[in-house]
Amino acid sequence: MPYTVLYHINAKSDITSAKLWYKDKLLSLEKRFVISIRKTINQITTNPLAFEVKYRDPRIAFTPTFPYGIHYHFNSKTNTITILAVLHTSLAPNY
Repeated sequence: MPYTVLYHINAKSDITSAKLWYKDKLLSLEKRFVISIRKTINQITTNPLAFEVKYRDPRIAFTPTFPYGIHYHFNSKTNTITILAVLHTSLAPNY
């Protein structure tokens, strides 16, 4: 079943900030980070209900290689996945 994936503006900013941080450390880290995020989002779109619900509603899928969680909302009525935030696991969500 195809799902529509939407990105909250803060999620895009989260990804961009993390990419720049990794790029500053080592260019190959930025590329590996992007691949890890894409793979995790692909897992979410394959089975959006597979990941644990946190904080009343959002689900969180953790990337396998980087300490980041992708916080998202799944609307089963509209088949929409909204990526709310992409946060380092040591940071507290404030959305």
